[in-house]
Amino acid sequence: MHQSGRLDFAGGLGYTATDNMNSQEKLQVELSECLKNGKAVAVATVIAADLSTPQGPGAKMLVYPDAAISGTVGGGPVEAFVKKEALEALREEKPRLTEYRLVMSETGMYCGGKMQFFIEVYPAKPALYIFGAGHVGRATARLAEFLGQPAVIVDDRPDYADPKLYPTATVVCEAYDFVFDRLPVRERDSVVIVTRCHAHDEVCLEKAMKTPAGYIGVIGSRTKIKTLFGHLNKRGIKPQSDPRVFAPIGMDLGDETVEQIALSIHAEIAKLKTGRTGRHMRERLAEREEKAG
Repeated sequence: MHQSGRLDFAGGLGYTATDNMNSQEKLQVELSECLKNGKAVAVATVIAADLSTPQGPGAKMLVYPDAAISGTVGGGPVEAFVKKEALEALREEKPRLTEYRLVMSETGMYCGGKMQFFIEVYPAKPALYIFGAGHVGRATARLAEFLGQPAVIVDDRPDYADPKLYPTATVVCEAYDFVFDRLPVRERDSVVIVTRCHAHDEVCLEKAMKTPAGYIGVIGSRTKIKTLFGHLNKRGIKPQSDPRVFAPIGMDLGDETVEQIALSIHAEIAKLKTGRTGRHMRERLAEREEKAG
């Protein structure tokens, strides 16, 4: 079923806390969960407060990209101001120091209260978008979980797009033709196309090329990829000229099982993200020893 509206995978999330925790301890638990799961969040902390202010130094508030908040730094106009600053900091992915002066609404004059805030930013980790929840897609998602990489699994079949199969991933069940319009794919993210048929792969590749994704991989034999590219070329789309497109997907590791294919996919993405050569470490060591004389 096609749905409208943009999906957001970096908003607030639940956390485990006990009744005997104070509010600041609960916030710390929630922040830890965010960092563990690679979710974007900003932390606004009161670092100075003069005269009559609603909160003193040390008060914290978590702000998420969807504008959800946890904790408080004073409520009312103070909180609205800090939330706006935090959302801007999240968009820029830069920390900031900011100040707020309390005023009397009747006169517009300062009542003397001044608060300073430091806003820390924790950007979301690079996400892995996997299109196709078959054997290869599932193995790729499971390896992403092991590596601590946030993953989004997309399939148009409810039996395959089952959240129970992916406890730490975001699962989306929707037609490939429409889902891209609702996915917040960023330049740092990777797209892996491993659907069950050529037609779906073609749709996903065309849509993926319109996103800012830094990596787009498509599974298939050389013959399949040549045919796929040929279909797109007839419509003026040139995946062979897009440096982000890797097809066939993965590195040549002699993969035979779906787990080995998943490993080759992750190895290729890691190599590109880090800018490393992918050489054997012993070759690097030998080169260094040779230079050292």
